[in-house]
Amino acid sequence: MVVIAVSGTPCTGKSTLSKALSEAFGWEYININRLMQASGIPIKKDTMRACKTVDLGDLDSFVRFRLARCNNAVIDSHMSHLLNKRLVDLCIILGCDLALLKSRLEKRGYSPLKVKENLDSEIFQVCLTEAQRRGHDILYIRTDRAETSSLIRKIRRTLLSRNVPVREDKRTCP
Repeated sequence: MVVIAVSGTPCTGKSTLSKALSEAFGWEYININRLMQASGIPIKKDTMRACKTVDLGDLDSFVRFRLARCNNAVIDSHMSHLLNKRLVDLCIILGCDLALLKSRLEKRGYSPLKVKENLDSEIFQVCLTEAQRRGHDILYIRTDRAETSSLIRKIRRTLLSRNVPVREDKRTCP
């Protein structure tokens, strides 16, 4: 089984790239945020920061259970870089131009405080730093500089260069 985790600041293009990778490789697409809501994993609300939080042990257990029913998967979440490194073969961290990111965040209706918090997260490369601390095999990609198809080719080459088998596999999780 091969697992790619796609992470990054909100609005950097995680879902767009994850869905395109899943389709191009014929792998299962797993949106952690949606699955957590449906699974009953305890999600707490951080009212001070206007966000949701989850216990990382619960998250790892949930993803491990889900992956046990898959062949290959692409995991989409701004939290996927926090997964245990043993669950992930390649952790892709997305980055984006700040002006473009600000525009996307505002279009999604983020509050000015949340926009600033996410821009700061991008400036300080929080997701990348956290993924490095967790020991992931990382590929950093700027989504504002290339078309999705060229990003997929780059990811395929990266996987092959790291001896990760990339073959089309249409089998999905039940």
